[in-house]
Amino acid sequence: MFDFLIGSLVLFTTLLLNIPRRLVNIFKYIALSGFILIFFWSLCLWIFFDKSLSILQFFYPIEFLSFANIDLVLGVDGLTLFFIILTTFITVLSLLAGWHLEKIHLFIYILLAVEIALIFCFSVWDTLGFYIVFEVILIPMFFLIGYWGSRSRKIKAAYFLFLFTVVGSLFMLFALFILYNEVGTLNWLIISQYNFSLQTQLIVWFCFFMAFIVKIPSFPFYIWLPEAHVEAPTPGSVILAALLLKLGGYALIRFLISAFPYANIYYKPLFYWIAGLSIFFASFAALRQIDLKRIVAYSSIAHMNFGLLGMASLTYFGLQGSIFLMIGHGFVAAALFLMVGVLYDRYHVRAVKYYGGLAMIMPIYAAFFFFFSLANFSLPGTVNFIGEVLILVGLMRVNFVLCILMAISIFFSAAFSVWTCNRIIFGTLGSYFLLAGTDTTRKEFFILLPLVIGALIFGLQPNLILDYLTVYTKLLVI
Repeated sequence: MFDFLIGSLVLFTTLLLNIPRRLVNIFKYIALSGFILIFFWSLCLWIFFDKSLSILQFFYPIEFLSFANIDLVLGVDGLTLFFIILTTFITVLSLLAGWHLEKIHLFIYILLAVEIALIFCFSVWDTLGFYIVFEVILIPMFFLIGYWGSRSRKIKAAYFLFLFTVVGSLFMLFALFILYNEVGTLNWLIISQYNFSLQTQLIVWFCFFMAFIVKIPSFPFYIWLPEAHVEAPTPGSVILAALLLKLGGYALIRFLISAFPYANIYYKPLFYWIAGLSIFFASFAALRQIDLKRIVAYSSIAHMNFGLLGMASLTYFGLQGSIFLMIGHGFVAAALFLMVGVLYDRYHVRAVKYYGGLAMIMPIYAAFFFFFSLANFSLPGTVNFIGEVLILVGLMRVNFVLCILMAISIFFSAAFSVWTCNRIIFGTLGSYFLLAGTDTTRKEFFILLPLVIGALIFGLQPNLILDYLTVYTKLLVI
């Protein structure tokens, strides 16, 4: 089944490269059809995935550097499955959000490159292959922000993203040299079963950790994210929040928690301190922001680091909650950035003080914004609620005081979500120039509706995801 997905990506790429650029409308609709087809192929992985098996499924080997005992292996397990589906789903919405961008051909090529790179990162089981694509994905993101960004600071923001991630990844490269020297291969199926000494575990774990927390991002390396979000176009912010940040959390679970048990315990206090400081710093920073994109960006930092706490607990419920929260955050953060983009397209301003009373002139938009504001602070019945409750249950079993502190931090998430929603949607009309705006268009409605459905379905029926994570997370805590 996985080979059909790969084949579809190859055929789709070949087709797009051979369509004349002058046929803009045909090009866009063929691209949209191809992205939707790839999404349905990823759903087939979900349908045919056997959740009772602990082995790698849809195994797909690729010869790479056989002479050095380095071959690429692609496959799907309980952790990988939903990140691939989330990638193909968000890519479709990102294309629709950027439907009227200039240089649409280039935008679609970049979007396709990002999708292929993310699917590869989430499914590859060779650390060298992961490292290469982990770095290569920065190139299309650099151009996405640098070319289609909204302000003159977009080049600075693109360099922030590039430099922070590249510098962090140098630690990962150093760790790969240690692993290859120790094991003789970079195949993670072999490395994860190798019995490393405590000293090697501590060094490799720390190097991986430094590379991945920059991508999450965590304190004190989150400076690049608000800057990148503010300058990125709406599709760029959606991809960045819903997909690219997940690489850091995914890699922490895949490469650290699964293979270095002693180092996980040794560095657990570091886990707690970094995640806790990141949550409180980001929450307080969000309360002080006046730019809508910065508010959502700092909210993303707080949620991703709440997931980091679940990983740090090293418990069954904590790990399940962490994975579930990352998936749920993909729905909610994507929707919030799309809605900020809707306002910016109409009024070309993101400052909160210029808005107010939008419920009177944009009632459908106001209903969407109100729903996702509630979902953002984990209202029961929405997708984020399940992830945060599971994380708190996992924390309660290992550190009751920390559990209470993190439960209190949810109050700040509710504070900035409610404050922003109240200032934007309710109250008196902020300015008469708002009357020139129109309510949600048909295209915008059908972009946001699937995100509402996903946030509700997985919030009310979390076992649709949790059942597939059960076998994997049990193996991690044994």
